[in-house]
Amino acid sequence: MQENIKALELVYEKAKELERKNQLLKAKYDQDSKYARIHKRLMEKDPLTDRESKLFDALKSLKKEIDEQIRQNAHILENESFVEKMI
Repeated sequence: MQENIKALELVYEKAKELERKNQLLKAKYDQDSKYARIHKRLMEKDPLTDRESKLFDALKSLKKEIDEQIRQNAHILENESFVEKMI
């Protein structure tokens, strides 16, 4: 029983640490969880770059451009095919 409790505590601590890292990454993208997930998946599978900062710069730039386009043309959100094509 004590071994199981210790194992569960270890799992819990790892989960808390993972959540902390996820929240930090999400904060880098202005609390946009979509970009945090994209960042994580690109780094997990086959990293496009050897440095995470390059990926962050590219995704942050993309986010900024897309957000600006959406702000300028709020009505385009109604046209899903256009948004998909733009992204």
